[in-house]
Amino acid sequence: MSAARTPESAILAKRAIAAVDESEARFRLVQDLSPNGFALLEPVRDHAELEAPIVDFLYAYVNVSGARFFELEPEAMIGRTLRSLLSEAASNGIVADYERVIRTGDYYHREQRYHAAGYDLHFSVTAVRVGEQLGVTFIDITARTRAEREREALMQNEASARARAERLQRLAVALARALTPSDVAHATLAEGVALLGATVAAFHIEIGDARQLLARYEHGVTGRTMESGAFPRLDVEVSMCADARDPVRLLGTLGVSFPTALPLHDERHADLATIATLAGQSLERARLYEAELEARANAEAANRAKSEFLAVMSHELRTPLNAIGGYASLMELGLRGPVTDEQRTDLARMQTSQKHLLRLIDEVLNFVKLETGSVRYDFDQVRLRDVLAATETLISPQLSAREIALTVDDCPDDMVARADAERLKQILVNLVSNAIKFTAPGGRIDVVCQSDECNVKIAVRDTGIGIPADKLDSVFEPFVQIRSELARNADGTGLGLSISRDLVRGMGGELHVASVLGEGSTFTVVLPCA
Repeated sequence: MSAARTPESAILAKRAIAAVDESEARFRLVQDLSPNGFALLEPVRDHAELEAPIVDFLYAYVNVSGARFFELEPEAMIGRTLRSLLSEAASNGIVADYERVIRTGDYYHREQRYHAAGYDLHFSVTAVRVGEQLGVTFIDITARTRAEREREALMQNEASARARAERLQRLAVALARALTPSDVAHATLAEGVALLGATVAAFHIEIGDARQLLARYEHGVTGRTMESGAFPRLDVEVSMCADARDPVRLLGTLGVSFPTALPLHDERHADLATIATLAGQSLERARLYEAELEARANAEAANRAKSEFLAVMSHELRTPLNAIGGYASLMELGLRGPVTDEQRTDLARMQTSQKHLLRLIDEVLNFVKLETGSVRYDFDQVRLRDVLAATETLISPQLSAREIALTVDDCPDDMVARADAERLKQILVNLVSNAIKFTAPGGRIDVVCQSDECNVKIAVRDTGIGIPADKLDSVFEPFVQIRSELARNADGTGLGLSISRDLVRGMGGELHVASVLGEGSTFTVVLPCA
């Protein structure tokens, strides 16, 4: 027999019920204000026993945010099941996962996609067992998921763009190295086809009115040549020109075929145009390079023929000139009979002219030897004092004839160059002779020697007519006369300075010139120290 309920206990019971109601109301208010969805789900079993399999879950409570995800009011979701709101494929997996939480009490967290007609939502779902019910919190991560996908797509696009740029760069480098049309064809197919994603490609060049298949590509095999008639169908063909703005000058065509039918979108179209332009420019360079090689070979052959002709003619001219000089000497000695004073004078003039012609022929022969690389050097430690003294002796008659003063430095004994003594003497004779030609009578020539740690220098200065500033670069060119109207009055072939510079360079040195028009010139020989 139970005790009668007192008024105080009834009051306490009412207060407890009111507190529970107030707590539940606050809970619902908090949940309705939350941006995250929350729901309480009742398991639906296939029969009344607690151990019976769970076939669905019924919404016992859902807050405003949770109902809004499905574009419903909370009251409209109460009493509805998961399977009625989700697709069959999605609900089967979710019901199985939620059943496992009810049976084991395990914590459940997963990102899920709810896809149905009219919406495609992504949630971060957390489910825990609450008594015999299931409490589910789901946060809408649709925007975040879409942003991540967009970021991934952007990264993929950036990676694709980098890969495309790298392939284009490799293609440009390969085409820059291509020297023949065949090189251009294989470089274009090897790099360009990979960029386009094609499986078959053909590279034709235009020869007159005909097309020639230069190279082909098929399934990764490059460099095979075959007849055009045996080639499979191509999806796209693009013209190759040296200048995209001048498509009239067609150099060739590039054809490609893709494994599947693909739209020729802007990027692929741009890649095709870029490849065709690069290939066309490289093909034009290759053709120009081949033409240059042919022209250079022809020029070298003509130059060799010229050198051979000069060498033969020089040798042929020396023989009769030597005979003329020999017979003139015999006549001068009286071996052919008495010689009058007038005849002796004429014979002397003949010998002077003969020696002049021989000197000109020797210059031509020296030039030919330098051009053909047949000059040999006998290197030794050469004292500049000795070479300058020998040069002064050889050049004295010319100085006296022109009434020109020569001053030669008294070089120290230890000023020694690594050179060929005879070649160095030949160079100095050429330079002083050239200074004499273009210095007026009464002028002066100074020969100065200097040295530093690495080089010795011999400068030949004159007070002659000088060289115009715009002619300094060409003064060492063969057969060049800087002042032709004056040079014609002087002896020489225009080879002396050219020969001198080549001889200096052959000994590891250099020949420089400085000049002021009307004041004179300075030629400086620079040679390595011994």
